[in-house]
Amino acid sequence: MVRYGFIHTKEDIKFLVLFAMDLLPFPVSFSTIVDLTTWCDEGFGYFELSEAFYEMVPTGHIEEISDEGETLYAITEKGREATRIFEKQLPYPVREAAQRSALRVVRQIRRDAGIHTAVTEHGPNDLTVRMEMEQVFAVEMNVVSHGQAAMLERTFKENRSEERRVGIAHRNDQKLRKRERSAKTLKHMKQLGVLLACCVGGSLLSLLLRGLLPGNVLGLTLLLALLIFGAVRLHHVESVADFLLQNMAFFFLPAMLGVLEIWNDIKSEALAILAVCLLTTLCTAAATALTVHIVFRLQHRETEEAFDHD
Repeated sequence: MVRYGFIHTKEDIKFLVLFAMDLLPFPVSFSTIVDLTTWCDEGFGYFELSEAFYEMVPTGHIEEISDEGETLYAITEKGREATRIFEKQLPYPVREAAQRSALRVVRQIRRDAGIHTAVTEHGPNDLTVRMEMEQVFAVEMNVVSHGQAAMLERTFKENRSEERRVGIAHRNDQKLRKRERSAKTLKHMKQLGVLLACCVGGSLLSLLLRGLLPGNVLGLTLLLALLIFGAVRLHHVESVADFLLQNMAFFFLPAMLGVLEIWNDIKSEALAILAVCLLTTLCTAAATALTVHIVFRLQHRETEEAFDHD
C-alpha cells in the first residue's frame, strides 16, 4: 500500500519518536507513543513504528519503567542528545505536528488524572462510592454490592471524561487555536522581516559597490553569512523561506513581462539565448542532484553511526 507523508525510513521514525518523547514531561505507555506519533505523519504504520521503537530500548535511547504493573517508557539523556543532533532532519511540518500532538496527549493525560473514585465499605451490603472531578465537584452514592460499585465507577469515569472533553476541551481548544493563529502570524511576520532586511542590505551593498554585483546575490550572501555565524538561526526564517521556495514561479512573472517589453530587440538572438538557458538549466540540475546525493550519503552515514554507537 502506498503511503503519503514525509516519514518513511526506520531512522526517520526513530528521530520522530525521540523528538516527540522529548516534549513529554513524564513517562508514557507504548499505546500513547503510537497515538502521539502516528497523528503527526501518514508515511508509516503501526508495525514500522513498533519495530523502530523497540530497537531503541537496548541501545539506551529509551528506558523502560515499571509502574504498578504497567510498562512505561521515557527518553534517556542519550536519546535527548540524539534529538538535539538530528532534530533538523525532521521536516518542519512534522515537527510542528509533533508539538501539537504532544500538547494534546499531555492535556488528555492530565484530564484523566483529575477524575477519582473510591469505594468505602461500611458493612454487609452497605457501600459508599465517592466520585470526584478534581477542583470541580464530588458526589457520594450508596450501593449494596461491589458489582454495582464497580459499574458506577466505570460509568462515571467514561461519562465524565467524555463530557469534560467535549465541554472544557472545546473551549480551551478555541482559545488555543486563536492564540496559535496569532502566534503563527507574528512568527511569519518576523521571518519575513529578516528576509526583507537581508534583501535591503544586499541592495545597499550593491549601491556601495557601484553595481559590481547584483543586490539579490549580495542579499543571499548576507543571509548565508548570518546563518553560518549564528546571528540568524534556521528556525528564524525556515517556514517563510519554505513557502517562498514552493511558490517561486510567481517571482518569474515580472521577468517574463520584461522580456515581452524588449522582445523586438532580442528576437534575432532568441535561439542563442534559448540554448544558453537550456545548457545552464541542465548544469544547475546536475550540480543540485550531485550535491543532494553527497549530502544524503553523509547524513545516512552519520545516522547509522549514531544508532550503532554504544
